[in-house]
Amino acid sequence: MLKIATMRNKGCVGKIKAYFGVSFGDLVVNDLRLIEGANGMFVAFPSRPYKNRAGEQKYADVVSWSRTAEGILTESAQELHNEILALAQEEFERRSGETLETADATASKNDDNDDDLPF
Repeated sequence: MLKIATMRNKGCVGKIKAYFGVSFGDLVVNDLRLIEGANGMFVAFPSRPYKNRAGEQKYADVVSWSRTAEGILTESAQELHNEILALAQEEFERRSGETLETADATASKNDDNDDDLPF
């Protein structure tokens, strides 16, 4: 049974709407981010910064979604993402009183935009 364990939305700037933790029964994953992208809301899993050989700051996933060989989320990963996203949006709206747009509403406003990146 999934549930939002913690949520912090005070002090978030830019496209990040909230930081939260999700409980998978006895396992809690913290530092997920609820992000408002060009194609609607999405969930970003925790990551950590590192510097590559050129000294540029990059980020590595701490927890990642299961993907196919083509890089597409597996069906079960997409279902889990959708469930976590729905729970996070509901909790965010309950705590903040702010209504978030769904991906469908955002997509209909951005029909002319061929950019398929989530941010």
